[in-house]
Amino acid sequence: MKIKTIFFGSDNFSLDILKRISNEIDYIEIIGIITTPDKPKGRGYKLSPTVVKKFAIEKKIKCISPSSLKKEKDEILNFIKDAQMGLLVSYGKIIPEYLLESFKLGIFNIHPSLLPKYRGASPIETCLLNGDSITGVSLILLTPGLDEGPVFAQEKLVIKKEDDVSILRKKLVDLAIKILKQSKDKFFSFKNYLEENNLTAYKFYKFYKDFLKYFTPQKDLPYEISYTSKLSNNLRIISFRKETAQEILNKIKALKERKPPYFLLKGKQVQILKARIYKENSNFKPGQIAKVTKNSFLIQTKDGLLEPLVLKKEGKKEVDVKSFLAGIKLKEGEFLE
Repeated sequence: MKIKTIFFGSDNFSLDILKRISNEIDYIEIIGIITTPDKPKGRGYKLSPTVVKKFAIEKKIKCISPSSLKKEKDEILNFIKDAQMGLLVSYGKIIPEYLLESFKLGIFNIHPSLLPKYRGASPIETCLLNGDSITGVSLILLTPGLDEGPVFAQEKLVIKKEDDVSILRKKLVDLAIKILKQSKDKFFSFKNYLEENNLTAYKFYKFYKDFLKYFTPQKDLPYEISYTSKLSNNLRIISFRKETAQEILNKIKALKERKPPYFLLKGKQVQILKARIYKENSNFKPGQIAKVTKNSFLIQTKDGLLEPLVLKKEGKKEVDVKSFLAGIKLKEGEFLE
């Protein structure tokens, strides 16, 4: 027996999980996909579908991309009428209450953090920016508040020194799939309970104390409530004078997949995609090149030295530091903006 499911998702993280569910989770049947509308991309601003919609088209899974979940209510209700459950991963829109009430088993949200820590849009990047040593995945029942629903399952993950956003995202996808596999019996027990008591998941959550049999309220978990936000372009600007080497490295790890952080060299942007740090300081001021050879250079930061390893000049391809230095002359003591 399979649980007929509508998948809500839009970005690469949700696509990675959707693919794995389709191939590995034997009790979830994705019968439809809801994603965000096509967006203009490229020089010609041609409308382009989300990666999730492209997958739906390729696999011939029915898919809609409503502009407004409220205004297109009738179409959406018709679209989901055969589904028992919703599964949401990085969808990008607030789910109205009528949808929460419409699925017998509710809508479950796979969120890549240890909720209630890092509710919101950028939990993976934020834990790296903050230099956290631990993160995880939470499987929650969706409720009206932002990532506030009770927890169905939750697992921790240790963040290793070498983890950047690409590596960490893959590990969190693996962990999400592990949680879904482990939750199979619990899902069917929950499903049977609802059927025996003629309940929907959302009504069960709102009105019945028995929901503690299956869910843990976030207030009972050992993590402080915190929120993330969309990552601004200003975050990309590296300030060697104001930021430590560790803070800059955290930024590089967190932003490398989006728009990598950069400094200015002779008025041109230079992105840093990979680097390492040394905790000792030089006699140079923050922002100055502390050492340069044919194969490497060190930058003095507010605290510690930063050694760029992979860089990308404005309008050029990314290169290793040796190739970067072959095409430009840097001097010890030179200031970088």
